[in-house]
Amino acid sequence: MLSKKSMSANYEAFLVQQNDRLKFYNGDFWEAAKFFSALVLLLLSGPFAIWMKDSRPTNWTLIASAPPLLAIFVSYVAYKLLRRTARSYYEVGASVVVLERLLKLHHFEVAEQNTQIPIVSRHRIEQGLKSTEDLANDFKGRLDGIFGHSRMSVVLALFVVYMFIATCEVIILLVHGILGISLVGLLKACLKWI
Repeated sequence: MLSKKSMSANYEAFLVQQNDRLKFYNGDFWEAAKFFSALVLLLLSGPFAIWMKDSRPTNWTLIASAPPLLAIFVSYVAYKLLRRTARSYYEVGASVVVLERLLKLHHFEVAEQNTQIPIVSRHRIEQGLKSTEDLANDFKGRLDGIFGHSRMSVVLALFVVYMFIATCEVIILLVHGILGISLVGLLKACLKWI
C-alpha cells in the first residue's frame, strides 16, 4: 500500500500532466478554430471573386456554387472536431479541479490559528467536492444547445452560422444558374413595391 506522501507525489505528478493536457487542448482548440474559420471564409468569398470579374463563363453560377458547398462540408468537419476537442478540454478541467481538492490546494492552512482560508472561489471548492465524472458532465453541459454557455460554444455556433450562410449562397447561386432568376433584380423589384 502506498504511503500518504507517496500518493500525494503521484497526485502532484498527475496534476502537472493534466495541466499540460489542459494547455494543449486549449491551444489546439483555438488554433483549429482560426484555421477552419479562415478556410471557410475563403471558400465563402469564392463566388464573389468570380462575380467581380468582367468576363465570366456562361454557367458561372453553377461553377461558383462549388466553394460554398465545400464550405458547408468544412464547417461541419470543424464543428465536430472542435466540439470533440472542447469536450476533452472539459474532461481534463474536471480532473484538475478534483485533483486540486485531493492535494488540498483549495485552502491555505494557518498553523497558528488552526484554520483554513479559501484561496479559490467558493464555487470552485463546491465543484471539487463532486466526482470527476459528474463535474466533467457539468462542464460538457456548457456545450449543449446551439449557443451553449462558454466561449468555446460561441465558436461552435459560429461554424453553424457559416453552414447557414454557405447553404444560402448555394441556394441563391443555383436558383440564379438553373432558373435564370436574378436575385438582385428580384430584390430591386420588391423594393419598388415598398
